[in-house]
Amino acid sequence: MNGSKMGCAAGVLLTMTWLVQSSIAAAAPARLDHLGSTTPNDANVSFPTTAVGMTSSFCEGLCYTKSTSPPGTCDASGPESLDHNVSAPFSANNYKIGNTTSSCTGTPTSLPVTLSAGQVLWFNLNFTPTHNGTFSDTLTISGFNFFLSGSTGSSGSACTPNSTTLCIDQEPGDGRFMIQVTYHTRQGGGLSGSGNAIPLSSLGVTQGGLFWFFASTNPEMLIKVLDGCAVTNHFWVFFAATTNVGFTVTVTDTETGNFATYTNLDRHPAPPVEDTSALPCP
Repeated sequence: MNGSKMGCAAGVLLTMTWLVQSSIAAAAPARLDHLGSTTPNDANVSFPTTAVGMTSSFCEGLCYTKSTSPPGTCDASGPESLDHNVSAPFSANNYKIGNTTSSCTGTPTSLPVTLSAGQVLWFNLNFTPTHNGTFSDTLTISGFNFFLSGSTGSSGSACTPNSTTLCIDQEPGDGRFMIQVTYHTRQGGGLSGSGNAIPLSSLGVTQGGLFWFFASTNPEMLIKVLDGCAVTNHFWVFFAATTNVGFTVTVTDTETGNFATYTNLDRHPAPPVEDTSALPCP
């Protein structure tokens, strides 16, 4: 079933019908109704293409309706429980108890909660990607499934390692950060070129590596990128270069395109760098 999706101002009302029997006021749910449809089904929630660091949202609603009433009447009562929550880049929040027209406004609440006749559980479904790709997840409330899907419109382009490009990870194997170095000096009659990368992943070091300029037996620089998002909302770049030649270091976040550059003047001993605001976290 493909139900039309409305934004937070309007929302989508989903009703849970309860079988009313002569001997009891209410019994177990008999049918799940989608507003405007009499076909029982779960809901597909397809977010629009959303760039890394941005958020797309939908407003959703759930209520109980008697099996003898039209869909969306919300004239029955019953419990709402969180059977399965979603994880990043999706989230469900802003749970509120309102009425059929309040659309994500009302009294804040948390799950589980019991709805009375005429009440609607409103909430937001959000998609906030932190890296490129296509994603899916399922939110289940009282047996009703919301099948979520979203994409950034790009699969991303992880770093490709080569002799002059060092690729290091944020998550194991993602090769998120690309590091390249160039050097120049008037010493020895004048020398310049690209730094040669020495990955250390074979030693279990995936968040850092080395560069050499003049001989593979003589490394000039140790560099690493750390995830400091929880502390400064930035990735950190730390490096130590045991050289006095001029160089430029470029660190690129291949997921966002953000980059940071660092330079050292020729014939100046390179100081260590501890940049805790190098690259913004999405």
